[in-house]
Amino acid sequence: MNSIFSRTLKALCVVSTAVLLTACGGASSTVNPFTPVRVIGLGDAYNDVGNAAGAPFTVRGTNTVQTVVEQVATYFGVGSVGTPVVGSTYTTLPASGVFSYAVGNALITANTAITTDASLTEQIDRVLADVGTFSSSQDLILLTVGTRDVRAGVNTDTAVSDLMVQLQRLLDAGARHILIMPPIERSGGTYATQSLTFANSLSGKLYDLLVRAPYQGNPIILASGPNPALLTNFNIYTSYTAYGVFTTSTTVAYCPNPTVLTGCTVSDGDGTTYATRLFADDVNLTPAGNQWVALQLYSATAQGWR
Repeated sequence: MNSIFSRTLKALCVVSTAVLLTACGGASSTVNPFTPVRVIGLGDAYNDVGNAAGAPFTVRGTNTVQTVVEQVATYFGVGSVGTPVVGSTYTTLPASGVFSYAVGNALITANTAITTDASLTEQIDRVLADVGTFSSSQDLILLTVGTRDVRAGVNTDTAVSDLMVQLQRLLDAGARHILIMPPIERSGGTYATQSLTFANSLSGKLYDLLVRAPYQGNPIILASGPNPALLTNFNIYTSYTAYGVFTTSTTVAYCPNPTVLTGCTVSDGDGTTYATRLFADDVNLTPAGNQWVALQLYSATAQGWR
């Protein structure tokens, strides 16, 4: 049996076969390999390499690659250490390396009543000011979005529509390699249902966008699969022992106070447990969890950027 992620984070742009053939570049067999020299992270805690206090939002002090964007960059051979980009860190973003504008609890659109962390919209304001125009041959943009919006109770239709506006801004600025990690949720119930609704709505809206000019040509890969419900509920399985990945039940978070949602420091004398658990807290993953997710995201790009 395949693991949840390998079954769900397949190399699909969208859910249906018809969408796959259209939004992923039609039935053409021509696939151009893509090797970025610059990886740019946007979004929330999964990509926050140091923009928010206490970041990264995982188990800190494990001496391993800790965030999703850094691990994806590692798989592409770009580097394993990301530079946080805040405010006026750069006048012009360097042409190579790993950079992240992501901020811990960021929503897609700013809502100071919910969080004061920089929104995805504000992050894109900054990256466009730093980059100007993206190089289609060099840049990979990785978005981890939606999980905090779901948790904050933001209307799903509103959140997805706002995300589509931001994606078009990136496309209009020349971005042609965008990889999206949709919301993930560790337990069933309302959050899992809303995460699934978000993923399905985004798939449909991406199809509507990518079948029309000037956005054709597979510029966006949404890491989802034919059964996104599995992506939203890790507790469908109680253990990943059979897959040789996580030997501790996914119902057990590593951090002693998992509801704080900021991760924690590795416990004194613990040399193994953090590597056997998927979740650091009730939302964020351990470094091993982030690395595993990153592998599935990287694998999703195997279809090629056309």
